[in-house]
Amino acid sequence: MLFLRVQVGIAFAVVGIVGLYSLVGIRGTSTSVMTTLWSTSTSYTLMTIPLFTLMGQLAGASSIGPGLYQAGTKWFGKMPGGMAIGTTWGSALLGAVTGQSQTGVTTFLPIAYKPMLDLGYDRRLALGSIVAGGTMGAMIPPSTSFIIYGIITDTSIGQLFMAGVIPGLLEAVLYSIVIYLISRTGFWKGPAGQKFPLKEKLSALKDVWGMLLLFFGVIGGIYLGWFTPTEAGAVGAAGAFVILLFDRGWDWPLIKAALVQTIEITCMVFIIIVGALIFMRFLAVAGVSGDLKNWLETTQLNPWAVLGIFLLGFFILGTVMPAMPMILLTVPIAFPVFVGIYDFHPVWFGVIVVLMSELAFITPPVGFNLYVGLAVLRGMVSRGLAENVPDSVMMQATIPFVLADIIRLLLVLAIPALALWLPAQMFQ
Repeated sequence: MLFLRVQVGIAFAVVGIVGLYSLVGIRGTSTSVMTTLWSTSTSYTLMTIPLFTLMGQLAGASSIGPGLYQAGTKWFGKMPGGMAIGTTWGSALLGAVTGQSQTGVTTFLPIAYKPMLDLGYDRRLALGSIVAGGTMGAMIPPSTSFIIYGIITDTSIGQLFMAGVIPGLLEAVLYSIVIYLISRTGFWKGPAGQKFPLKEKLSALKDVWGMLLLFFGVIGGIYLGWFTPTEAGAVGAAGAFVILLFDRGWDWPLIKAALVQTIEITCMVFIIIVGALIFMRFLAVAGVSGDLKNWLETTQLNPWAVLGIFLLGFFILGTVMPAMPMILLTVPIAFPVFVGIYDFHPVWFGVIVVLMSELAFITPPVGFNLYVGLAVLRGMVSRGLAENVPDSVMMQATIPFVLADIIRLLLVLAIPALALWLPAQMFQ
C-alpha cells in the first residue's frame, strides 16, 4: 500500500483492521479500533507533539533562522568551507527549537544557498550541507522521532531527549569535519569567506539569544526534573510566542499561519500514530513478536549479528521509505527482541533507531530531505532566485554526509556512553 502511495496512516490502519478481522472477528476488531482511537486522542504524553510543534512553528516565524545563519557565517566564515560549516551549526541550533528535520532545509536553503554560490561554492557542497544539516532536528531535542519511539515502546521521553544531545552535537562536528576536508582538498570548492573581528562575532550572538534561552529553558527544565516533557512543550510554546512578540510584534497573519501549520502537522502525525497502533495490535494478536523471540532464542544467534542484520534492513528501507513509517513498522517487532531478549538499553536502542532514521532522510533515492530540498529549490527557480538543479546533483550532494553518519553510528554502537551518560545524570 505504501508503494501504491496510500497515505501512511491509512495503510497501517487498513492492514491492521483486515488482519484483526481475520483473527478475532468484527466485534474484537471494533473494540480494538475504538480503544486505540480513544486512548490516543486522550493521551497526556501525546500532547508533547502539538506543543513542541507549535513551539517550532512560532520560533520559525521569528527571525531566529536568519539570525543563526548570520552568527554561524561570522564565526566560521574565514575557514575553508566556513559558510557551509556555519550553516550546519545554524541548522543544529534551529533543530534544538523545532524538533523537525525539514525546518532546517526550508529555512536555510533560501537564505544560504545563493550566497554560497556567489562566493564560489560547488553547488553540491552548498546543497549537501543544507539538506544534511536539516536532519539534526530529528536527533537534537525536542525531537518528534524520540516522542514517537517513546510512546510506542513506553520509554521515558525525557531520557530519550537527553540521550540525543551528545550524538546530535557529534553529528554537527562530523559534518563540519567533512565540509572542511572537502573544501581543503578541493574535492568540491568551498572557498574561505570574510574574516570578521571579535566585536562583530559577539554582536551577531544577540540575534540568537532567544533561541538559546528557549532551548536551555526547555531541555534544562527536563534535565533538572522541574517539569515533564509535556509540560516542557507548553513552556516552550509559551516562550516561543513571547520571543515572536518581541521580534515581530503582534502579527496576526504570522501567528495564524503558525497555528494552522501546527494543526496540519499534528493531524498528520496523529493519523499515522493511530494507524500504526492498530497495526501493532494486529501484530500482538498474531503473535509475530513472540514467534520471532522464540525462534531467536532457539537459534541462539549472536546479538550483534542480529543487530547488524536489523540495521542493514533499516538502511535499505531508508532508500525507499520515509523515516516515520520505518520507525512505526520496524520498532514494534524489533524492540521486544533487542530489549526483551538481548537486554539492550531501551534508550540506547532508541538513539540507534533515530540515527538510522536520520540516515533515511538523506539516503538516495527517496530521502525525505532530498525532496524537501528539491521542492524549495524549484520554488526559488520559479521566482528567479536560483538556477534549476538536476535531481542527480542533489543525490550526489548528500553522499559524504551519509558516510559521516555511518561513522557516527559506529561510534555510538562502540561507545554506548555517548547516548547513555547524560540521561544517567538526570535529577542528580
